Amino acid sequence: MSAFSLSYYLLIVALLVMAVVFLVLPVPGNASAGKFKISLRIFSVLYVSLSAYCFFKMTYPIDVLGMPFLFEATVQAHLWGIAYLNVINSPRINRSFVVKALGQPLVLALIGLLCKNFFGYHKVASITELFSLVSFDRPDLYMRIIWFVYYISVAVFYLKVFFDEAAETKDKDWDDDFALQRLHFAKMGFAICSLVVLDTMFITLCNDQYWCSIFNLFILMLYVIIGVIIIKSVRCYLYSGEETGATKEDDWLKWRQSIIDKELYTQQGITIVQIARELNTNRTTLSSVINQYEGGNFNSFINGLRISKAQTLIKENPLMQMADVCTRVGYTDQANFSRHFKQITGLSPIAWKQKSF
Repeated sequence: MSAFSLSYYLLIVALLVMAVVFLVLPVPGNASAGKFKISLRIFSVLYVSLSAYCFFKMTYPIDVLGMPFLFEATVQAHLWGIAYLNVINSPRINRSFVVKALGQPLVLALIGLLCKNFFGYHKVASITELFSLVSFDRPDLYMRIIWFVYYISVAVFYLKVFFDEAAETKDKDWDDDFALQRLHFAKMGFAICSLVVLDTMFITLCNDQYWCSIFNLFILMLYVIIGVIIIKSVRCYLYSGEETGATKEDDWLKWRQSIIDKELYTQQGITIVQIARELNTNRTTLSSVINQYEGGNFNSFINGLRISKAQTLIKENPLMQMADVCTRVGYTDQANFSRHFKQITGLSPIAWKQKSF
C-alpha cells in the first residue's frame, strides 16, 4: 500500500470515529447546552462528508481544482463557520444566514454541472496546465478558477467574522467562567481551521502524490486536534448547573445583603461561580435571580455595586487618588473603571467628584 493510499485510509478512519463520538457524546440537558448539541451534529456531518470525499478522491486521479473538491471545500467552510459561530452564540447565525450560506455552493454546483453537460469536463494535473488550457470553449475551467476564488473569500469571510466576534466579546459582560472557556475553545478551533484552509489550498493545487500524502497527514492531525477541543468543551456545560425553580425575593434580598456586607464585589476578578459557592447555591440560580430582581446580568449587577462603593469612597475621602479608588472597588484597569462609572452615572469620575463638592 502506498503512502498516498495509507494517508487517506487513516484520515477516513479518524474522521468516522470522531463523527460517531460527536453523536454519542453525553451533553447535559440544560438550556445553555442546546446550541452546542446542534453544533455537535453539524460537526458530525462535517466529518462524515469529508471522509466520503476522501474515499471518492482515492479512486480518481489527481485533478487540480476539481469541481467535487471545490464543492466539498466550500460546504465544509460554511459548515465550520456556522458551527463555531453557533457555539459562541453569535447573533449573526439565523435561518436566513444558514440558507444563504449553504445555497451559494449549491448554485455554483448547478452552474458547474451545466458547464460540464454542454462543454465537457477537462481534467488537469497542474496549475500550469490549467491556465494553458483556459479558453472560451472550455468554460468549466473558468468556472473552477472562479469557484476557487469564492472558496478563499468564504474562508476569509468566516475568519473575519469570528475575529470581529472575538473583539466584541472583550467588552461583553460574561456571566461566568465557563462562557469564557467556551469562547477560548472556539478561538482555538478557528485558529486550527485557518490552518486547515491553508492546507486544503495546497492539496488542491498540488499534483504530486508524495506531497498530497504529507498534507493529508497534516489535515488528519488538525482534525483530531479539533475533535479533542470539541470534546473537551463539553466539560464547560457539565458545570453550568441544573435549572431550578423560582427563588423567592426574600432569599435574593438576603443573598444581596450578604454580597454587600462581605464586599464580595470588591474582589478583583470575582466570578458568579465563586459568589454562588459563597452563598451555597449554584450559578444558574444566582444568574436567574439577578436577571429577575436586578434587571440585568451578573456583571452589570457587580459593576453597579462597585460604582456605588466608588462614589462613597470619593465622598468620604476627597483626597484619595482615582487609581486607589479603582483598585479598592475591585477594578484592575482604570480605563475600564472610568468607562463603567460614566455609563452608570453619566459623568466621568473626575467630573462627578467636581460636581459633588
